[in-house]
Amino acid sequence: MATKELKGKDPRTHLVWNIPEGIPIKPLYTQGDLNDLDLVQALGVFPFTRGPYASMYTAKPWTVRQKNLAAGQQGLSVAFDMATHRSYDLDHPRVHGDVGMAGVPIGSIEDMKIIFDESSVGLVRVRYPSAVKLNRQCIHAGANVE
Repeated sequence: MATKELKGKDPRTHLVWNIPEGIPIKPLYTQGDLNDLDLVQALGVFPFTRGPYASMYTAKPWTVRQKNLAAGQQGLSVAFDMATHRSYDLDHPRVHGDVGMAGVPIGSIEDMKIIFDESSVGLVRVRYPSAVKLNRQCIHAGANVE
């Protein structure tokens, strides 16, 4: 079927593309692609094929942000987690599973100040369910919302 859509071209070769580092990416990988690879399956173990740290960046949430900013990134996109979207108390046991889910947890104005620290970033795009709700929370906390 794919060969027909590609007008007779072999999809195993025609659909291969290279990432900027020159590494070819195939449209489909099979077990046979692993046969000649000498991989260490553990994170944080030489030759670091699966990453430099055993926990990767899960324990270093701002590391990626700082590297991007140091490389010249001018802005960030911030999405809040489910508990923040719903204005739940992040410390309440009933919302424990929502904290950090699909975004950044914001439990206080201090959390907002950390994210929107003007000394580290010029522009932050925020996806918030209600601008009025955000504005009200910031004013209540004594923040300048101008």
